[in-house]
Amino acid sequence: MALKIPRAETPNMFPRSYMYDHNQQTSQAVTIDVTPTKNPNVYTVTLTPDAAWISDPERAFLIVIDPSNDC
Repeated sequence: MALKIPRAETPNMFPRSYMYDHNQQTSQAVTIDVTPTKNPNVYTVTLTPDAAWISDPERAFLIVIDPSNDC
């Protein structure tokens, strides 16, 4: 996901992301990294789910990572 926002505005507008599996088990163990690109108005947003939660034998696929934002 790429965001076009003024560089002066800090891109910390994301609510906490979460993920859930097919059985509706949820986790908020998702990290968000926002990195500037060469374009001064574009950032790269990377969502990284917790590997232990994903690989738990209790997990039921499909898993959805919700990057909700109000941008």
